Amino acid sequence: MHGWLDNCASFDGIAANVDADILCLDLAGHGLSGGRQHLGAYNVWLDLPEILAIADQLGWQTFELLGHSRGAAIAFLLAATFPKRVERLVCLDGIFPLMGTAEKAPEQLFHSINTVRKQRLRPVHYYPTFEAAVAARQKGMFPLSPDDAIAFANRAVSKSANGYAWQYDPKVSAPSELRLTMAQLSAFADAIVCPLTLFIADKGILSGDEQLLTFLNKYPAWEKRYLVGDHHCHMSAQANAIAQWLNDIDGIEI
Repeated sequence: MHGWLDNCASFDGIAANVDADILCLDLAGHGLSGGRQHLGAYNVWLDLPEILAIADQLGWQTFELLGHSRGAAIAFLLAATFPKRVERLVCLDGIFPLMGTAEKAPEQLFHSINTVRKQRLRPVHYYPTFEAAVAARQKGMFPLSPDDAIAFANRAVSKSANGYAWQYDPKVSAPSELRLTMAQLSAFADAIVCPLTLFIADKGILSGDEQLLTFLNKYPAWEKRYLVGDHHCHMSAQANAIAQWLNDIDGIEI
């Protein structure tokens, strides 16, 4: 499961080198998947029943989860909520949903609803060429290499009479209506029973998060592995290394 504003091309490099079946999803509102027909934000817990429905359709009573960033947060919640169905959890430079406090809940809800309203009215941004759309993605919140940006664009940039545009539901840019508190997050963490491995990129979003790293120390059974690279290093830069690690796990079925 991929990260925010990404798509299943996030795992092209890993999938090509893993000696097992791997199903890569375009999560709702991303890539070639349709958007949700509601007026709310894309809360990560909304993905859980959709992923379970896919597993049910495939006849998978149990399965393993591999998630990056936002996708890792979705996988974390799924492993905690349905522990009997998840055999292993692998998180790539992400693990928890964004946290909040009870005191800021009204402000969070207000911000989410207002952002959704604005995003629904936002005009589509068109680029004159495919290359211009790729260049814009390279300079996003998390910079990408040209090859990685092209991989995303091949699955998410559409052409029309107006030019080239990135396809995603604009509502995915809105923050969640509510955020889990530390106490709630701890309850989910305590509910995970499967083996958990977290890959942390040295230039990613987790390496400097002292609160997160302190929290992780409460769960010594969770394996932490470190990678050289940025938030998307699991794509071109470290795809082979991660795939090799996955292949070395006895009996892995992703």
